[in-house]
Amino acid sequence: MNNLPKEKPKHIQILESVEIDINEISKKLDVTPRQLRYWEEKGYIKSQTTKNHLRRYNIAMAKRIATINFLYKQGYTLARASELANFNENKLKLLFKMIHYFEVNDRVEIDEGKPLSGKILLGKLDDGKEIELQIIGNDIKLQVKKD
Repeated sequence: MNNLPKEKPKHIQILESVEIDINEISKKLDVTPRQLRYWEEKGYIKSQTTKNHLRRYNIAMAKRIATINFLYKQGYTLARASELANFNENKLKLLFKMIHYFEVNDRVEIDEGKPLSGKILLGKLDDGKEIELQIIGNDIKLQVKKD
């Protein structure tokens, strides 16, 4: 029942290939290069190193750095901020896989007449009733349709 492609979509591959150097990410995210090196030493983040021994970070790692930095500034320990970033990343990966699964299997219906409206057909219960997730604007409800 796994209808997910083996290869990542091209747009994801392109985004993952974009890299930002340590000085630029430091300025943009208000984290010192020294902090970034320390976080890497502790295993909280990872960088790619160029031939000239310069650290570079991909987009996903930049998001992780921003998340850890935000949580750290909110008073979490660095270790806990990293754990929460892991949890958040795993939730997003799961959601993206679910979204992709429903799209690939033609289980998503969009209401063209209303912005942000549609439904996701989740499947059938043992008694044959269809379950769907209805989304209308900011309202989301789970509905069991009777045949």
